[in-house]
Amino acid sequence: MLFKRRSTLNDSTETRAGLESRTGPTAEVHPAVAATTTTDPGLSLVVDAARRIASLRDTNDIYRAAVTEAVALTSAEVGAFVVVDLRGAEVEARFGFQSHPQLFTATDLSGPCLTAAIADRRSICEVIGDEPSLAVNPTAVAAVPAIARGEVLGLIMVIRGADEPFGNTELETLELLAPVVGSALGNANPAMHADIDDVTHLANRRRMDRDIIDLTREGKVGVASIKIDRFATLMSEQGPGAGDELLRQIALTVSANVRPDDVAYRTGDAEFVVLLPGADKKETAWVAERVRQAITAVAIAGLGTIEHPSASIGVTAGDRDDPQELTERARAAMLEAEELGANQVVLDEAV
Repeated sequence: MLFKRRSTLNDSTETRAGLESRTGPTAEVHPAVAATTTTDPGLSLVVDAARRIASLRDTNDIYRAAVTEAVALTSAEVGAFVVVDLRGAEVEARFGFQSHPQLFTATDLSGPCLTAAIADRRSICEVIGDEPSLAVNPTAVAAVPAIARGEVLGLIMVIRGADEPFGNTELETLELLAPVVGSALGNANPAMHADIDDVTHLANRRRMDRDIIDLTREGKVGVASIKIDRFATLMSEQGPGAGDELLRQIALTVSANVRPDDVAYRTGDAEFVVLLPGADKKETAWVAERVRQAITAVAIAGLGTIEHPSASIGVTAGDRDDPQELTERARAAMLEAEELGANQVVLDEAV
């Protein structure tokens, strides 16, 4: 029989103790988990698991611990960690660790359900019957993406027989564990920090410069250049702390109002760029207008003259155009929007 049922949380005590012996007894816990500390024994187990994972520094140890803890916390039969590698605009998903050597029949993930969990950054909890890489179909699966600084770094999966599907409680447990795993992986990969803005946790200008080269080689790409109106006034009146809070809110708003495949970057003090793969100028302008309207709806108390912010946005698009020229055209259109009175979207005039 492929699966051996883990009947209680305590069955994995020996495995977890082995991990703890290598990592030390204490570590900082991700705020999302620390906030759940309670007398509830289930949540206490999650917090304990989070501390063990947070203290790890080797990526392979983190993969292994994530699966070990997830399987124990959900009473699953087996589990796996899917490593996500970003290669330009493409994503490669491969198995970093699996708790049973015969769990999968392939080295990478190919089925629509699990790959969608990565692409859409969403949790899944269902019985899957069409995952080619799984040795047994149908199978009950719960999977949650591990995200750090805006990037999906992996997928935590737990699996058991199709006659015993996972429920919301088990999925919520994984969703508490996932931020800790993502944070640990981010800390274990110093190179990742070079491409991430410290304030907003969006990708930065350095990453954008690389990504737009890859996208323009593949075909059409839209570019929206965004500048927060009156940001300098806010900084002079309220100080950098208020400015950072506004930047974080704008970053969240922009990310929530673009298409699933679009990527937002912070490229300057009060400037952002969105790259829209496959978009023409009309579609880019439509997304930009949605972002502009969403920004005006942001309400942040205590920000003086910018309690309701606005943004000037410049839009362009090209098909295998020069990447530097594309970004310059978008920024020129953004400056024009600013000169015309701000809080509007302007399209560049290039054909």
